[in-house]
Amino acid sequence: MAEHQLIVGKDAEFLQDMEAKGRAIYCENPHYRSLANVMENPDFQEFYEKYFHDPQMLRVILSFMRTYDEIGKQTDLRPYQKLALLKEIFTHGQTRRLALRESHDKLLIQRENVEDLLE
Repeated sequence: MAEHQLIVGKDAEFLQDMEAKGRAIYCENPHYRSLANVMENPDFQEFYEKYFHDPQMLRVILSFMRTYDEIGKQTDLRPYQKLALLKEIFTHGQTRRLALRESHDKLLIQRENVEDLLE
């Protein structure tokens, strides 16, 4: 993997300083810690590379993830059972449209909340 312009030609001391700062951030900030844990997970890296680069695919995947999460919250199903139900939901037009619409509506509400924070 090619090095990024921000670190090309930096000496070992600079990289050690970055390591120390990164460790401190990891220990002190739960948001950055969660991000690092997820992004360094090989299964998630593969998932991310497949689905998180196309905006349309990202919307679909987020809908699948939200629906899977809702199934888990509303039932006592085991993981394979949740997958079977998820496939049923997204295989049939009416339930697929409902799941996509509900997920889209939740994303819009959350987007408005983020935009309020940025003002």
